[in-house]
Amino acid sequence: MVIDHGNDNQVTGNDVVDNNLGVIVVGDANTVSRNRVADVPGQCEGCGFGISFEGGRDNLIANNTVERAQGEAAIRVAAFEPETPPAMHNTLRSNVVAGASLDGISVDVTAAGTLLDGNLTFGAGDDGIDVDSPTTTLRRNTANRNHDLGIEAVPGVTDGGGNMASGNGNPLQCTNIFCR
Repeated sequence: MVIDHGNDNQVTGNDVVDNNLGVIVVGDANTVSRNRVADVPGQCEGCGFGISFEGGRDNLIANNTVERAQGEAAIRVAAFEPETPPAMHNTLRSNVVAGASLDGISVDVTAAGTLLDGNLTFGAGDDGIDVDSPTTTLRRNTANRNHDLGIEAVPGVTDGGGNMASGNGNPLQCTNIFCR
């Protein structure tokens, strides 16, 4: 399922199973909500993401479930300029990510002003949440039983409070934010 440079779209209530591309979104003011994406095999280069947001502003990715994505991340926020617009002021809220091959949720350095609020990740092969953009805000996220860190954030990330991590492979649990 692909939205390529589309604005004001809603992708809601879909079941996307055993599909290399999952859901890909490029554009502004789109909503991706209440979808289930599972068993994303990642059998080609650039494939295997459950939900891949690849550029645009003011988008909402909320209340989705992504299970067993085999790409670099189950949910990714990034931009691929000049092919896509900058990724700015996007929100990931109340998503559940289970059993990702590598990271559960990833925010690339190319994304600015992203808010991660109330997401749950568990069972990821690397980090539950991996944030490389210092302009990201993390609030009320939970990352448990991931192979490495629950939440790996670069310096400068805003800690909005209420983040939790436990049972992760790295005893630090979180970096550059406080986790209970």
